[in-house]
Amino acid sequence: MKRTADKNLDAFRKYFEDQWLLSLPFWYEGSANLSPSTNNGLESLNRKIKQMYALRNKLSLSSFLQTAEYMLYDCSLASANTPFAIQIEFTDDLAVRAYQWLQKLDRAKVLHLGAASYVVPSSEQKMGTSLS
Repeated sequence: MKRTADKNLDAFRKYFEDQWLLSLPFWYEGSANLSPSTNNGLESLNRKIKQMYALRNKLSLSSFLQTAEYMLYDCSLASANTPFAIQIEFTDDLAVRAYQWLQKLDRAKVLHLGAASYVVPSSEQKMGTSLS
């Protein structure tokens, strides 16, 4: 970075460069391109735990351990009954609706970021897949 005549400003510049640019280079919001920038998934899980297991009450240690055991048992059953999907199945109907949505889209407003990355304006985002 460029040096300045103001010693306080130069000291701040050096601090900022050392602390944030060199030791923590990816601290800012846009540094992880195409990855989630919110913790909505974690908050959703916390809400489910509070609603289904803790009933929004603080639990004693013994109650918490029993509740955690029930929760792990339920999660284990759910993952055994619903195995991890290794491929996505698309129906012909979905493909037709996606094609029709694409035909209505103003492609001049779509920003191409890379090989398979696009940004669609928020006004187009609300179109949905219905043909209304």
